Amino acid sequence: HISRGPCKWSVMGLSRRIAALAVLLALSGAAALATAIDPTLDCLSEDNERRISGCSAMIETPGLPPEQLSLAYGLRALGYSLKGWFEKALTDYDKAIDLNPDFAAALNNRAWAYFKLGRLEDAVRELERAAALIADPVIFDHLGDAYATQQRQDDAQKAWQRSLKLDAEQPRVRQKLEHVS
Repeated sequence: HISRGPCKWSVMGLSRRIAALAVLLALSGAAALATAIDPTLDCLSEDNERRISGCSAMIETPGLPPEQLSLAYGLRALGYSLKGWFEKALTDYDKAIDLNPDFAAALNNRAWAYFKLGRLEDAVRELERAAALIADPVIFDHLGDAYATQQRQDDAQKAWQRSLKLDAEQPRVRQKLEHVS
């Protein structure tokens, strides 16, 4: 069963999204991001106020390489999203993705903002794009949720099966599959 309450992606998948984002950041140049001295630790913080202020400081840093700027926009957008400021988050996700079109975590999280704003077609488009870039169980789980919301049960089932193939230790995804079977 798909929950449409305010906790759907924000609480249920928050720790998984942050873990996935951390992996993607490592793959996307987080080592380079970590070389910025002061605001970087705040930008990478799990505390949203620190994240937003640290990333804002990084964004204002003259000469910041595009890869690091993209990460800073993406993380600040995540902070905005987790505060429920989805329109503001979309602006930063757009900038992050303009700078790095293959930033799968930003695509996934932009899809979440679209979903929360009721823009389901946009959410599905972003999730399909992210899923084409990286085989990530969280992205496929979210894609299955979006398909299910569109009453595309066969597509949802395939996405959730792919999610489980990538990470078999997901009881909630198993429950979703049992519900559509």
